[in-house]
Order: sequence, then C-alpha cells, then structure tokens
Amino acid sequence: MFRLLSTRPGHYLLLTLVSAALTLPNLGGPSLWDVDEGRNAEAAREMLESDNWIVPTFNYELRVDKPALLYWLQIAAYRWFGINEFAARLPSALAAWVTVCCVYELGRAMFSAATGVLAGLALASAGMFCAAAHFANPDALLTATSTLNLTTFWLGHVGGWRWWPIPAAAFAGLAFLSKGPVGLVLPAAIIVLYLLLTRGLWRALSVHWLLGLGVFLLVTVPWFALVTVETKGTFPITFFLRHNVERFLAPMEKHHGPIIYYPVVLFLGFVPWSAFLPAALRHAWRCRLPDEPAGERPESAPHRPGLFLSIWAGVYVLFFTCSQTKLPNYVLPAYPVLALATAWFLDSWRQGRWPLADGWLRASLVLLAGMGMVAALVCVVASGVVPLRVLRGHAFPEALSWTPLGLIPLLGAWLGVRCLRRQQRTEALSAVAVGNILFVGILATGIISAVEPHKAPRSLVERNHLCQTDREIRLAAYDYFQPSLVFYGRRQVEVLHDELVLRSLLQGPFPAYVFVPATTWERLRPRMPADCRVLDQRRDFYVNRDVVVVSNR
Repeated sequence: MFRLLSTRPGHYLLLTLVSAALTLPNLGGPSLWDVDEGRNAEAAREMLESDNWIVPTFNYELRVDKPALLYWLQIAAYRWFGINEFAARLPSALAAWVTVCCVYELGRAMFSAATGVLAGLALASAGMFCAAAHFANPDALLTATSTLNLTTFWLGHVGGWRWWPIPAAAFAGLAFLSKGPVGLVLPAAIIVLYLLLTRGLWRALSVHWLLGLGVFLLVTVPWFALVTVETKGTFPITFFLRHNVERFLAPMEKHHGPIIYYPVVLFLGFVPWSAFLPAALRHAWRCRLPDEPAGERPESAPHRPGLFLSIWAGVYVLFFTCSQTKLPNYVLPAYPVLALATAWFLDSWRQGRWPLADGWLRASLVLLAGMGMVAALVCVVASGVVPLRVLRGHAFPEALSWTPLGLIPLLGAWLGVRCLRRQQRTEALSAVAVGNILFVGILATGIISAVEPHKAPRSLVERNHLCQTDREIRLAAYDYFQPSLVFYGRRQVEVLHDELVLRSLLQGPFPAYVFVPATTWERLRPRMPADCRVLDQRRDFYVNRDVVVVSNR
C-alpha cells in the first residue's frame, strides 16, 4: 500500500479520495443558496423540461447572465441523479477534482512529485476553493478549464511538444462557454506575457496556433450562433455588453471594494493554508528555482516556474482589481498558484533546502493556531450569545455547538511544533495536512447545517406541498423573492408589486399561494379577501424577516 502511494497512480488515488471526502458528503443536503444557485439550478431544469439546450431561461424568461456549459452539465446530472441539489452541484465538485489533478501535475513538473501531492491537498482543502466545489455556479468550472489550459501550455512548452496550442485552445473554448471572455483573455495573457518575458514568443509561434484558433472557434461559435439566432441577438448583446463590459466599468448590484480587496480575499479564502502564505511568498522571493542554473541571469533560464506562477496570480489579481465590480469568487482561478507556492515552500523546508525555514515555519504554526481560535470565536459570535450590532439580527444559535471545531487547527499546529522539535519534518507536515483537511471537511459538510433552519424557500414549499405539477395552481411573491422558490415549486413564480394585482390573484378561480414577509402581510391583511389565510411561517436570514405563505384555499 505504501509503495502504491509513492507512485503517480497512488498520488491520484490519494487526491481523489481526499477530494471526494471533502466535497461529496452532504453535497445535496443544504437547500439551494440564493441567489446564484437558485437561478443556475432552475435554468438547467427549465432547459431540461423544454428540451431546449440552446436558450437558457429562468422563471421562464430569457437568462443572459452566463453561457450554457454549466447548464448542460447540470442537465446531464439531473438525468442521472434526478432533479435535486446534489445533481445541481455535482459539476462543480467534479470540476474541483479536475483542478486538483492539474495542480498535482504542475507541481510535479515544476518542482517534485511531493510538491505536487502537497499542492493538490492544499488546494482541495482551501476554504474558498472547497466552498466553490459545493456551489452550483460556473466558478469551479471556469477554474478547472482555465487551469487545464495553463497546465497544457506548461507541460507542452517545457516538454517541447509543439501541438500544445490545440488542446489548450479546446480548454479555452470550454472556459469561454463557462463564463465568457475571461476564460480566454486571462489565460492567453498569462501565456503571452510569460513567453515575452522569457524571450520565447517568436520561437513558440507556429502553424499550431492557427489550428488552435480554429479549434477554439469550433468549440464556441456553434452555440453562440444558435443562441443569437434564437434570441434575435438579445443574448450576445446583453451578455457581452452588460455582464462583461459594464460589469468591468461600473459596480453592479453594489459589489465594489478597495484596492486591497483581492489580496485580503485570497488570504481569507485560502484559510487554513494561508497561515503559511507569508513564508511561502518570502521563500518564492528569496530562493533560487531548482531549474535555474547557478551564475546565470534569471532571464536566460529556459523554463521559470516561479515567473510563470507570478504572472498567473498577478494577471488575475490585477485584472479584477481594475474591475469596478468585485466579488470574492472572481479570483478563484488564482488559488492553484497559492497552493503551488505553499507546497513548494513546505517541501523545501522538509528537505532542508532553506536555512531560514524553521523560524518561518514556527511563525506559520502559531498563525495556524490563531486561526483555530478565531474560528471558535466566530462560532460563538455567530450564535448570538454575544449581542453585536455587526450581526444586524442575523444570529444562528446552532453555531455554538460547532465551537470545538476551532480545536482542530490548534491541535494540528501543536503536533506540528512537537514534530518540529524532534526534527520529524515529514511527520510535522502530515499532522498539519490532516488537521487542515479535517477542519475544512467538517466545516463544509457539517457546520453549514447551522444555517439551514434559517432558510425559507425549500421548507415553505415542501411543508405546504406546493410542488404540484399535476394541477393548475398559482405561485406568487410579493415584497419578497428568492430564485430557489421557482426550483422547488417547479413552476413560474409571479413577482408582484401592486396590491390590486395581489388582491385579484387571491380572488381568482385557481388556488393561489403567495410568499410575503409577515410584517407586510399584517399591513395588507385588512385590504385582502376575507377568506385568505396564512398556511405557514418561516424565518429567512437573507432578508432577516419572517416569511409567510398566504393562500385563498
């Protein structure tokens, strides 16, 4: 068994088992998170229902936010596993596994097999990356396809395989179909910048680049052409101008942030492994790369993994820092760089290649222990035991029982320090890795249940049997709407803004069920039909209000 784990198949087996353990348990347990999960899962369901794989719709109206690749994969999962949360999230979980495997191959090619394995484990158990693997949106898919693109380039360029532009272009096409132009523009910028800085661009140019362009067009043009025709040009115009150009030039939906937004996001999102990021960045800055010949100027080295990784991270951070709309998930494709840099530092320390590493590692272990204590404190604060204004009424009492979760990083750091004192470096890394994997795995599969009792849509629909596809009923929402209501109701939800329209609906001949905040209904009740009644009530933490279901039956 130990001999197997020291081989490439053994490494893939280990990474697959860890990725599966971190993503698959309870993947379909929590209800859909609004708003993105609700919209994406429902868009795929409506495409499956209508047997239309070209035009995405949500609530039976055109949806122009994203291309169709995620929806196609969700449709395939629906056919295999049924229309449920597990199937909606499965493409993201599989995409995360693909990314982990790519990072392993990059680490193996750039540094060593041990670095590749550790980088894969660090990426799989990084907080934000693991969260993306549990989320039904295109970010994990974009990260996987973009990483496949860059991995293909690196392995092909280093190995002298001149055909690499063709598969790389195919992956760029899939990335384009995942989330749009960023799937092409940013990886292409990374590759071109690297080749320019290493003076290898003209040598790398060949007819294969033209063949790659043809493959890219073959992957992307058919669907975009068909959706353009079907929507009479509405989809491409709105998608490219509003959801790409305008999103870059101006903040949308109040998603903005300062210039340090993404460095902070990357540090927090890489928890608990971000405890080692300061040391990893210091190591990358100070140490000579293993393939860089001694005595030569850096620019004369033929293959410079440190430069490539720096450009990779820098392009994503700089581009989205310039973008006026900012969201944490935008820089998810940069997380493989953090994993590789961290693994390179830790493996260099394990092998004694960096004389100053012991001091930096002790500091990192102290920081890791501090993260455990902060995690415990967050659970206490989130539970509402300590009343704070910052919660704004959003308290989750169930979080208090998860306070001991913070002991896991603390224990991992303590074991790491003990092993460090005994000069047991491999054992120290093993203790830290196991602790981090357990911490994130329990966080991903367990603590999320503390929020579930405070989400309203699935509970209100299921408890009141509102998914009635065999009879004619009306579902509506007034002064309240969550996209997952459409997914769970399996029919259009009318969004009402006028009291007269609401009254008319409740007076109509069909059974009507309206989702409305409890305080709003108290105000409206005197002016509504006398035979209306409240069927159910549930707290929704999104709006921090109780939501009721009102019916005329």
